[in-house]
Amino acid sequence: MRERTLPPTLRAGMILAALLTPFGSTSIAVALPGIGHELGAARAELNLWLVVSYLLVAIAGQGPGGRLGDRITHERALLAGLGLHAAGALLGWTAGGLMGLAAARILAAAGGAVVVPAAMALVRTGVPEGRRARTFGLLGGALGLAAAIGPPAGARLVEAFGWRSLFAFNLPWIAAAAALVAGPAWKAIHLEPGESKKRRADLVGTLLLAAGLAPIVVAITPAIGFGTGAMAALLAGTVLLGLFVAWERRAAQPVFDFDLFRRPAFTAGSGVIALQNLAMYGILFLLPASAAAAARSTSGSRAGGAETLLFAMLGGLVIGPPIGGRLVEREGARMTALCGSFLTVVGLLIARGLDPGGALPEALAGLFLIGLGLGIASAPAQASAMDAAAAGSAGTAAGTLSTMRYLGGLAGIAIINAVPGAPALQHAWLAATGTAALLSLRLPGRAA
Repeated sequence: MRERTLPPTLRAGMILAALLTPFGSTSIAVALPGIGHELGAARAELNLWLVVSYLLVAIAGQGPGGRLGDRITHERALLAGLGLHAAGALLGWTAGGLMGLAAARILAAAGGAVVVPAAMALVRTGVPEGRRARTFGLLGGALGLAAAIGPPAGARLVEAFGWRSLFAFNLPWIAAAAALVAGPAWKAIHLEPGESKKRRADLVGTLLLAAGLAPIVVAITPAIGFGTGAMAALLAGTVLLGLFVAWERRAAQPVFDFDLFRRPAFTAGSGVIALQNLAMYGILFLLPASAAAAARSTSGSRAGGAETLLFAMLGGLVIGPPIGGRLVEREGARMTALCGSFLTVVGLLIARGLDPGGALPEALAGLFLIGLGLGIASAPAQASAMDAAAAGSAGTAAGTLSTMRYLGGLAGIAIINAVPGAPALQHAWLAATGTAALLSLRLPGRAA
């Protein structure tokens, strides 16, 4: 497959399409109370059908979504993902019950599982090597911004027009992205029939991955109340994931390409991404509890609330990736990722594991540095991992990398539920960040 340059319209449409996923995944949280009131559903039901099902499809779909792009071209995969998003938005807008709304969320998750790997693969195949890290950084910053504005923007929409407006709001967004992508996608279909059309979907591998993840996701979701069956669920999920690994090692067209991990840059880059998400998701899930504990304390030393703490960290996550992308061009991936890991460690030490008794200025400064460090390290890690893959399998590599990102996030949530107390959690996050720093040493250095 020959390398090509992304036209400006395709680049804009690609970014616009990719932003749907983080915005949709974070904005739905503010609508859950209204949805429950109108549909007569309990909070546990809402979490199971609207949150857990979305997460499960999003994780299990990354590999098949990436491989689809290798088979039909990534431009056409973008259109297919946007079609799934559109179907989910229409169904959610008109849903009359919880199951219809759950189907809408599943369609949106499937759309994101196709769109995000396609966008990453287009950067790999359509941006010159010297500028890929910068482009990955800009894409990462845009995704972080979409995730950050999801809750406040969603709250405004729900307050003004009701929860169905969250789905209706996506329709013109999807239409604009599809209009930008359609022209380049039509040309790509004709210019690149390619040998990649011979690839086939790994249905057995996809089902084994979903079956293994389902009990694990349910077990580590506190709102579901899995209780004493959590350990049994985790054990069953682990066994099924073991069967998934065994199948993928022998599959002719695996959904999760383990051969990529024989390449040091891919192993290091995907490992850094997974460990970053472990720390990030763990901290994000602990923030509300930390803010609530601080509000109940008599000192009143941290009165800023969860939203203030959240925006401090997300601010760093938004501006960090573009900075990291620029630094890669000057200092190389290895040094940039190490600098990001160092900032994250400093932020963790300042925030002191989000101890509720800590002062608000220290918490804000620490969280901003954590987000900044994670963001700076993400661009070189992602670019290095994708550069290690051949252009013809860029979609498969992107799907594998995205799966590692989600698995790291799941591990972070699991640690929150398993490890009591802020000091122990801080040690876990420091260990994850330190391991990411060691893996960064395997990333490429500065080019001569």
